[in-house]
Amino acid sequence: MSNKSILVILFLLLGSHLSFSQTINIDIDYAHPGIKISGDFTGLSFETRAVVKDTSFTASNTVLENLIKLLGNGILRIGGNSVENSVFTFNKRNKYTGQDSITADDIDRVFSFAKKTGWKVIFGLNLGKFDPKLAAIEAQYAWKYKSQIHSFEIGNEPNHFIQHQTRDSSWGYSNFKTEFETYAKTINNLVPDAPFSGPVTASNYIPWFINFAKDESQNVCLLTHHNYPMSPANGSVPQMLSQKLMLTTSGLFKNLVSISAEQNKKFRLAECNSVYNGGLLGVSNSFASALWGADFMFTLAQSGAVGINFHTGATNAYTPISFSKKVYTAKPLFYGMMLFRLGSEGNFLPVKVSDTLANISCYAVRDSLGEVTFTLINKDTLRSYNIKITLSGISDFSSCSILRLKAPSVYSTSGVTLGGDSVKYDGTWVPKNNERLNTDVKGNFIITVDAGSAASIHFPSTAGVLKKDE
Repeated sequence: MSNKSILVILFLLLGSHLSFSQTINIDIDYAHPGIKISGDFTGLSFETRAVVKDTSFTASNTVLENLIKLLGNGILRIGGNSVENSVFTFNKRNKYTGQDSITADDIDRVFSFAKKTGWKVIFGLNLGKFDPKLAAIEAQYAWKYKSQIHSFEIGNEPNHFIQHQTRDSSWGYSNFKTEFETYAKTINNLVPDAPFSGPVTASNYIPWFINFAKDESQNVCLLTHHNYPMSPANGSVPQMLSQKLMLTTSGLFKNLVSISAEQNKKFRLAECNSVYNGGLLGVSNSFASALWGADFMFTLAQSGAVGINFHTGATNAYTPISFSKKVYTAKPLFYGMMLFRLGSEGNFLPVKVSDTLANISCYAVRDSLGEVTFTLINKDTLRSYNIKITLSGISDFSSCSILRLKAPSVYSTSGVTLGGDSVKYDGTWVPKNNERLNTDVKGNFIITVDAGSAASIHFPSTAGVLKKDE
C-alpha cells in the first residue's frame, strides 16, 4: 500500500479530528483608529406574542436579566410577524384574554424588565390591521416609559404583506408610504415627540428601502432592514462557515449603510439570524453559529452600521437564549455574542493578514484607554493556525491575556465554553482560564488557535505607548 493511500485512510478514520497547522502573520496598526462601534450595538428581537404568552418579561426575572447583561449595553426590539395580529387593549390580562391582544399590563411588564437590564426598546405597532387611531393610543400608553423607548416601528416587513395575505395583490410601496405617513401623523397628534424607525423591510427588497430612505428620512431617527442569509432548504454548517457567505453579507451591509448615509441617517439590522422560519436544527443551534454570529456582528459593525438585533424564540433552533419551563439556557449563538462584547468597545484598527485565503476573521479594536482587544475567529474546521501578531505604531506591549471560545466540534449543540467555563443556570459567567502570554524576543506574540474555535486577545493599556514619530 502506498504512503498516499495510508494518508487517505487515516484522514477518513480521523475525520474532523485531523488538524493541520499553518503560520500566519498579522499586523495591527495601533496608530490609526477607524470606525467606532456603537455603545448599544448589540440587540435581541422578540416576537410580540412572546411578550403576550410568556411571563419572562418581568422585573423579578433575574436570570434573564443576568443573561442580557452579559451581552453589555444594547436594545430590545419587540415586534416581528406577530405584531400584525396584536390588538391593543387597556384591559388587564387574565385567563380569558386572547393571544391576539396586547394589554396595558403587558406593556408595563416589558418596560419594567427593560429598565432592570438598562436596555432601550424598539416597540412595534400593528399595521397589518390598519387602525392608526388605536396604534396612536397604544403608543401614547407606552410613551409613559419614554426614557426607555428608542423608537416605534410601524408594522413588520411590509414588503411581505401580500405573501402573508395581510394585503391584496395590488399592495405596493406607494400604499405602504401612505399608510406609514398616516400612522406617524396620527401618533404624533397624541405623542408629538414620538421617534420612529423603519422601513422594517426584509429580504432583497432594497428598492423599498431606497425609496423609504428618500421619502421618510425626515420622519425617522433610524433606518432598518432584516436579513437571514441562509434558507431552511440549503442551510448547512459548511455554508455558515464559508467565506463566500460573509462576503455576500458584507456587500449587503455596506450598501444599506451607504444608502442611509446619503440621507444623513444611521442603519441598524433590526432583525436577523442565520436561517429564517425559526432556524435549522443542527445548524442554527450548533457551535458553528457562535463563530458565524461573532463574525456577522463584527462584519456589520465594520460596515458602519450602528447595531443588530438577533431574533429569538423560546425553543427555536436559532435562539440565543432558550426558554423552557422557566429555565433559561445560553445557546451557542449567545457565546458568539459574548465574544463580540469582549472585543467591541472602541474603534476598529487596521489589520493586515499575510494569508488572505485562510478561512479566519480578524478584528482589532482600541478603546478610550488605549487598550486593544484582538478577536480571532478560525472558521476552518481542519486547520489550526499559529498566529504571529505584531502591533505597529506602538512600543512596549509586552503581555496579553487570552480567552478562548471552544466546543467539542463545530457541530456541537452543547459543551460550549468561553474562557474555560459555560454560562451558569442563574445567568452568570466567570471565566476560569484567562491565559497570559508574553512577547517573544523580537516583540511579537505567537498564539495558536485551534480549528473551529475563536479567541479574544486583550492587550492592556499599561503596556502600550505610542511611538514618538506617530
